[in-house]
Amino acid sequence: MGLTLPRGQELQCTYWRSCELDAAYRRRKKGYARFCKNIKAFELLLNLNLTYSANGIRVDVDDPNNLGPILSYDESITAIASLLDEAKTDLSGATVAFSSYRWFCGFDDAAGLTKFNRALAARVDVYRKQWATALTDLDESFFDLNGDFNEGVERSLQYRVIS
Repeated sequence: MGLTLPRGQELQCTYWRSCELDAAYRRRKKGYARFCKNIKAFELLLNLNLTYSANGIRVDVDDPNNLGPILSYDESITAIASLLDEAKTDLSGATVAFSSYRWFCGFDDAAGLTKFNRALAARVDVYRKQWATALTDLDESFFDLNGDFNEGVERSLQYRVIS
């Protein structure tokens, strides 16, 4: 048997529930967007690594019909670092409510994505020769000198053959 509320209280409960659902939706949306921002930075970094250190890449790729300019290497790596820093800031207060790819196992919540983000940021810091910042970012990542070196986000596309 359900709870019967007076008409005014029922309306108030409906309003607050709507606000709570709206806030939860915004946190989940923020989580999805930040996950994508981390992956975008990772893919841009892979692209930059493939072009050799003398060349740069296009970082502004939001509109495929109107791509941004090709930046120099230094401009590209700085833009990637900024993207990672934005994603880290935005992950605070985000709700990651989805099952991500299998190689993110154990890192598929906001805290885990932040650790992944800081590991990428440390790699970018090393490319930029910012050694102290790299150490700070490593401390915030999943990396632990005394821990399991197999821990972390796995980027492999190996498929098991089922016989």
